[in-house]
Amino acid sequence: MFSYAYRIRCLQKLHSEAFMGLNAVCLPDCLPAGAVYRSSLPATPVSTPIRESWIFSEQQLRDRLCKTPSPRKCRFFDPRRSESGLNSFDNEWLDSARRKMETAMEDDKSDETSPEDADSVKENETFYQKKLFVGNISYRVTKRQLANFLSKFGKVVDCTIVQDHIKRWPKGYGFVTFSKVEEAEKARNSPPDQLELDGRQLRLLPANKTRVSKIRKDAQVAAERRALARELDGDEESSDMEADVTPATPPPSPRRSVDHVDDLPDDALLLVLAWLDIKSRIRIERVCQRWRRLALRLWRSQDKLSFSGVFSVGDGRPLTVSILRALLVRCGESLRSLDLASASHALDYKAAEAISMLCPNLEYLDASGVQLTNVSVQQLAQKCPKLKTVLLKRCSDVGEKGLWWLLHLCKYLEHLDLTELHKLSGQCFHMAGVRLRRLVLRGCSGLTATGLSKVATKCCFLSELTLSDCLQISDHDLLLLCQNLRALRVFHLSGSFLNLTGDSIGAIGHLPLLEELNLSHNKVVNDVVIGAICAGCTKLRFLDLTACSQGITDVALNHLSRCSGLRQLRLNYLGQITDSGLGSLSCHGLLHSVELRGCPQVSDGGVLILVELCRDMRLLDVSGCELVTNAAVTGAMDIVGERSDVLTIVIGGTLVEPNQLYLDPKSKLKIDRRNFCIELYRPDRLERMLSYHEDRDDWDLDGYEGDGEAEARAQDMMENDDPLLMEDYVLS
Repeated sequence: MFSYAYRIRCLQKLHSEAFMGLNAVCLPDCLPAGAVYRSSLPATPVSTPIRESWIFSEQQLRDRLCKTPSPRKCRFFDPRRSESGLNSFDNEWLDSARRKMETAMEDDKSDETSPEDADSVKENETFYQKKLFVGNISYRVTKRQLANFLSKFGKVVDCTIVQDHIKRWPKGYGFVTFSKVEEAEKARNSPPDQLELDGRQLRLLPANKTRVSKIRKDAQVAAERRALARELDGDEESSDMEADVTPATPPPSPRRSVDHVDDLPDDALLLVLAWLDIKSRIRIERVCQRWRRLALRLWRSQDKLSFSGVFSVGDGRPLTVSILRALLVRCGESLRSLDLASASHALDYKAAEAISMLCPNLEYLDASGVQLTNVSVQQLAQKCPKLKTVLLKRCSDVGEKGLWWLLHLCKYLEHLDLTELHKLSGQCFHMAGVRLRRLVLRGCSGLTATGLSKVATKCCFLSELTLSDCLQISDHDLLLLCQNLRALRVFHLSGSFLNLTGDSIGAIGHLPLLEELNLSHNKVVNDVVIGAICAGCTKLRFLDLTACSQGITDVALNHLSRCSGLRQLRLNYLGQITDSGLGSLSCHGLLHSVELRGCPQVSDGGVLILVELCRDMRLLDVSGCELVTNAAVTGAMDIVGERSDVLTIVIGGTLVEPNQLYLDPKSKLKIDRRNFCIELYRPDRLERMLSYHEDRDDWDLDGYEGDGEAEARAQDMMENDDPLLMEDYVLS
């Protein structure tokens, strides 16, 4: 037992003495010293060539180490790693080593490199010429399959696919080594169709390309740091001494040309990738690790996400919940705006669960058409308390309970659109916050008087309110709204109402800040209502009276002429307004846009007086006015000759014949030939239908024999009184 322990201690002593003093070796030909780690030397102490000769070549060191019974790998490192290992040496030791190296070279009378070193360098270069980088490898391809595929170019010595060090998943690239340089060149120069494996086209590049560029970049950075240190210290001697040392790699040129997209820096490549659509941005993640990292970095900076024109139900590729969840995993943390209106066909309540879990900072959400429930709306309200704008159009399953949670938890809510929510009664607005400014209730047929009273009392700071097609609204409800919502600037009350009268609509004149009013298709609007509105709403700029043909006459146009702030006016499908009323309206003189579609009594005189007196007018739509002729266009062309703004006149559906008109390209008058008139809304549609049928009765049908057979069969049926023939006649 004693002898065994004694032998162990002796071996440990010999081993420690053998490695004493070896930290680096200097190679000939003024090459940079390569650091040799102790673990790379042989384990047998007696064969370690340390103290016999400490100046030797790389080949000599390899020969000496290979003489041992169990030689280990001899590793030589590039100057970047060697420099850190040489910092512990004294400068005098390095200088003496260099002087002895030069003396040994002069005595040897050799050339620039020894034969052993030349063979080693040549062997190293040949090895890298036979080794290729393989990119764009499918994740289903194994090493054996890759080697068998590339064996058609030559004998494959080694094949490796790089894997993740944790999950052991392939990263999509690897390295392959051929037995000859010619085989590697043949593989690199092969056409693309011969490199397709598992549906992907392989990319073959030299294996040392990236390594050399990285070394040069690091060498340049180190040189810049040393130059900066010399400037700060003012040390000229150290700079002269460093100048004698030949750098390992030549410095790159200051002006670098970009031959490939991979040569671009990350910031420049991010600007390019930002122009890609959503699907392409997902595909580029499969190119390489760098592009995947940049794509994820781009996703993390995404603050707005819209699917307009991206997914299509007709193509069989709609936006599903799984796709939406995969996208939100990438950008959910930074997302501020999410628009699902154009891709809501295949989404249900699970989409709300994904949004609530992955988008805590969401402020804008358009979930129109998504099949949400009260529970899903509650989840959104709990997990996304920063919501400011929520659009829930046509979400038919959402009711009072879900909206109650939304108004209760989202205290920053400013805009709420509940179009066509038939289950809404309005009691949920008891929880509305003071920040709510825009409320859209278009088509909410279930809205009750109690709900409207909640809107009037709890939403006092509303600036925009839409109650179009809310059938149950009454005079009392409208009066209460006009008394409490004094800050309204936009009010839409279009459509038909069962319990509204003209007296209550006249209460809109009590809104002093009103700027936009829509009363289209409202049958109870008349001249008295327009007079009250023009008297009280002095800031009115936009008014829509489309299809209010039963009560609007030239008297209403006379009231509108005194509304000084009015700029845009829609008088479409009004059968009782004439050129005389347009003459009174034109005294206003400040109108910018006037629409007169389908007005049967508007003629050339009304058009010319509007163009002449309203000198700031930019749009005049008279499409469907059949009394307008070429005279109106010719007169308007002479009037607008000296104006600064261009006037566009829409003449579709009129008697104007553009082919007979000469329009100067430099003229201030532009002609639009489109017809925007809808025949169903015309006030004279019944008379036009009657005249159409009367014209059909006057058609000359002589010589038309298309129904001769049916008439003959009917005559036979009358003569024979056969029920089967009668049935056949009816079905024909």
